[in-house]
Amino acid sequence: MLEADRVIHLPFLGSHINIFVIATPHGHLLVDTGLPAMWPWILWRLRAEGIGRNTLRGIVLTHNHIDHTGSAAALQSMGLELLAHREEVPYLTGQSTMPGYGKGIMGKVLEQLDDTFLSPPAFKNVRSLDSGENVMGSHWQVVHAPGHSPGSLSLWNTQTGALMTGDTLTTSFGTPQGPHPVYTADLPRAMASARKLLDMGPRMIYPGHGKVVEGSAFERVRFDLQASPDVCGGSNRVVHA
Repeated sequence: MLEADRVIHLPFLGSHINIFVIATPHGHLLVDTGLPAMWPWILWRLRAEGIGRNTLRGIVLTHNHIDHTGSAAALQSMGLELLAHREEVPYLTGQSTMPGYGKGIMGKVLEQLDDTFLSPPAFKNVRSLDSGENVMGSHWQVVHAPGHSPGSLSLWNTQTGALMTGDTLTTSFGTPQGPHPVYTADLPRAMASARKLLDMGPRMIYPGHGKVVEGSAFERVRFDLQASPDVCGGSNRVVHA
């Protein structure tokens, strides 16, 4: 069993893709689901951690990209509830079209690949989460962090100072960094969200991609985000430590 406020980390391919488990008074929640066809691996890892299907309540999706929602449909079909920020729900349910990726040729190539091979499914019955809401009565509070996608969210533990950042802050390839320009719909807005998250003073950061690190590892990133002219200029420079 997972006690309150402890996080179980399910890293895939050496933390290239991260899935987390949190506890609430109503049961356990997954945070993101990785790629399509990862669901058997997820269930196997949960069993290895002593978490049974009977205590698994639902899934919080940080945003509607296929490497985070890929196994959500399969898990939802098993009875798990899907939860996402109110502004992401229309994209998850197919009522609105995702705005795509960053500017430039690479962004266009990724958009075409997604449209052809990796387009996320339209989900039914996604429960809306509001900014400031404590998820299922837990200490995990919803923080809207738009930019990477319109309804990207982070989860802030008001007791421990832990912060789950989705793709607004990552440690991909061992480097703490802000939102990656190629995969981000609105870079200036995402950078502003990254600054907001770091200004909260997180003790531990649990990113969507890369190793879990102490919040202090992002201090240089915080400085770069504050000083960068790209916040206003909107160019696609990568922000990193």
